[in-house]
Amino acid sequence: MKSDVFSSIRREKIKRIAIISVVICIVVALITLSIIYFFNQNFRKWVDVSILRKNITTKDIVTMDLDSNKNNQIYCYSKNICILNEKNLKIYNQEGLNVADISTNINTAIFNSYDKYLAIAEVSGQEFCVIYDKEMLFYEKIERRDTKYLC
Repeated sequence: MKSDVFSSIRREKIKRIAIISVVICIVVALITLSIIYFFNQNFRKWVDVSILRKNITTKDIVTMDLDSNKNNQIYCYSKNICILNEKNLKIYNQEGLNVADISTNINTAIFNSYDKYLAIAEVSGQEFCVIYDKEMLFYEKIERRDTKYLC
């Protein structure tokens, strides 16, 4: 009976020692790989391409070309980026793809947004529009001369 108790206690100690040994080996291996990753350029490049799949080149990146001679007004709302220039609003999604082109009569704008709604008003003007996501929801030319409510 005593030998059974001692043998079960001994097995538990051996299991604990084995588990602790495995955990220590894993931690040491991770620390060693981290040090090699940070200090060895060739190993880092191999890990980035083969394991982490970090193979980004300039061919893969989406770009938005802007003409510096134009009055580019850029605003972000929801998950979109919009660029207003020459009375044309271009809307790009989060991947940089042009998803909508909306024609307006607004040259210099004031932007405001809430969630997927975008409100655009002309500075010292009478044009006002509301866009929901990527579609023109409301467009109005305000006849009143008092434009302090727009700007």
